[in-house]
Amino acid sequence: MADRILIVEDDLDIADLIRVNLAELGIDIEHHANGQAGLESAISNQFALLILDVMLPETSGLDICRMVRQQKPEQAIIMLTAKNSE
Repeated sequence: MADRILIVEDDLDIADLIRVNLAELGIDIEHHANGQAGLESAISNQFALLILDVMLPETSGLDICRMVRQQKPEQAIIMLTAKNSE
């Protein structure tokens, strides 16, 4: 589990950039481009870290974060956003 990260990001260029950099560290990476698939994987598998885009098709990254927190309160999560305002 310590070397497994889930990336949920619909922008494939951003996902590839993250994946390439983490792969150089020998980290096992799983990627999903839509929120529902990412949520299902986050709930049913063990990851050292979730990297979630905020704006995703089907289920938002914020909703994924809320649902994961309910079932796995200790899960490490990093949120990504391209929004230009708070």
